[in-house]
Amino acid sequence: MLVMILSTVVWAFFVTYVFVKWASIRTLKTGATAGAVIGFLVTLSLDLGMYAMMDVMQPIMLVVDPVAAAVWSACGGAAIGFAVSMAG
Repeated sequence: MLVMILSTVVWAFFVTYVFVKWASIRTLKTGATAGAVIGFLVTLSLDLGMYAMMDVMQPIMLVVDPVAAAVWSACGGAAIGFAVSMAG
């Protein structure tokens, strides 16, 4: 469980860095939008690679997992955008 928490914290730092340093995302709405796009594309890329190279994924997961990641990342992106807007 500790490694899962560490994974989530590292992802949050990554997204926050991208938002603040490169994308100038500073609102809840833009954070949610960017989070959804980043989460969808990163997850789709990873899932396609796993599907191509390993026999561990069902084809339906190529649809379900990126969409679920987009929703999850939109929530995280919104929280980060909101926090950044409140901080400064």
